[in-house]
Amino acid sequence: MFALMGAAIGLSRGMPGVEAFGLLSIVMFPIIFVICGFIGGAITALLYNFFADKFGGIQINLVQK
Repeated sequence: MFALMGAAIGLSRGMPGVEAFGLLSIVMFPIIFVICGFIGGAITALLYNFFADKFGGIQINLVQK
């Protein structure tokens, strides 16, 4: 949506920077989301490990049938 709207607005208003942003968003947004997801996952893992040491972790018992 950002790519389509950015390109359309950039072309209609004659703003080449906005058009470039719209097309660049196809490449940049997935990279930004991967970086944010990695950071969020790392923070979640650190918090889990901290609280698992204090209160006990999750225990799963598996039984083979």
